[in-house]
Parts: sequence; C-alpha cells; structure tokens
Amino acid sequence: METTTNLKERGFATIYTPDGRQRIWLHRPTPEGSIHASCNFALAGHYDFVDAVDTLGYVSVYSALTYDNDYSSMNISCLMNPAECMERLMEDLPKVMEEWL
Repeated sequence: METTTNLKERGFATIYTPDGRQRIWLHRPTPEGSIHASCNFALAGHYDFVDAVDTLGYVSVYSALTYDNDYSSMNISCLMNPAECMERLMEDLPKVMEEWL
C-alpha cells in the first residue's frame, strides 16, 4: 500500500493498493470531525472492508454508498481530535485495504 499526502496543499490524501487498482481519497476533516472518503471501486460487495474501518476504534463509519462499479464513498466520524484521527487513518487504512480488498 502506498499513501500520497496532499493534505496541506490540496486538502486530501490518496491511499492506494500496490497495483494501483483501488484508491481512496480522504478529504481533510471538517472542524466537526467528519471525513469524506471517495473510492474508485464499489463498496457493495466489500462491506467487510467498511466494517473493518468502523472497528478501528477512533472512527465511526456513518454512511457507505455505492454509486456504480467505479465510484463509492464513505462518510466517517472522528471519535478523537480530527487532525490526529486523520493521521492515524492514513496510517491504518492501507493495512485494512490490503487485508479486506
């Protein structure tokens, strides 16, 4: 897994699998602690992945939507300081992707 961080310059971070086929763009958290994640794959059929993200302990997934086979999104609530939550999520999400996708 690889993470590309554009958080300060562009307001998002990109996390993708080693083959580059599956990517997630994490948008900068709002002051209220909400993170929008855009995926270039359908979450339908990968709800075990959504559940794994939800069990990280410092975030809660409050919605997961699949629009088509090439686009889906998750809305995530931070259960701790949003900046720290984003940092931990960028560290842990590649491992979750590798295990569940």
